[in-house]
Amino acid sequence: MSKLTKEQQEVWDRLKYGLPDDTFHTAEEMIEHYSRLRAKEMADEIDKDMLLKLFQEANDK
Repeated sequence: MSKLTKEQQEVWDRLKYGLPDDTFHTAEEMIEHYSRLRAKEMADEIDKDMLLKLFQEANDK
């Protein structure tokens, strides 16, 4: 079995243990990033629901 380079080991650890990648310098940055991402997903879902309701109301008339 070949030995991993230091860089390969870091990537493996991030994948294996779910550690944040190097783009986040602090846990707070990571939390903010994923919070914004989730908020956008939720807003998109709400927009889709509102559009569906509008279409249904238009079809009911």
